[in-house]
Amino acid sequence: LGPEEGNRQLRRHWETWVTQDIIKQLAESEAVNSLRLPVGDFMYQPYGPYVGCTDGALDYVDTLLDWADSYGLSVLIDVHTAKDSQNGFDNSGQSLGFQWTSGLNKYPRGLTTFQHW
Repeated sequence: LGPEEGNRQLRRHWETWVTQDIIKQLAESEAVNSLRLPVGDFMYQPYGPYVGCTDGALDYVDTLLDWADSYGLSVLIDVHTAKDSQNGFDNSGQSLGFQWTSGLNKYPRGLTTFQHW
């Protein structure tokens, strides 16, 4: 698809798949108190085929977090993908040897931190 068309389709998905109205309905149902939000590492620091495709993704994550907060829902951020993952596919993570980073930990160099929130 290329970055421009990929981003256009992702933005359409983000704008229609989960809306504020859906978050409100979930909260008001009292059957849900927490949401799971799968995110890809490429949203934080795009690489390879994701460069340009995920532009705006973090803005949408922030919007969803604001909606959830305004309706009293917690959010589990699930790092659903990781570069050089277990099976090599872009939809898998790692179960062994994964190293979390933070603003205080500069190793391994060049990795994105999840200090954003």
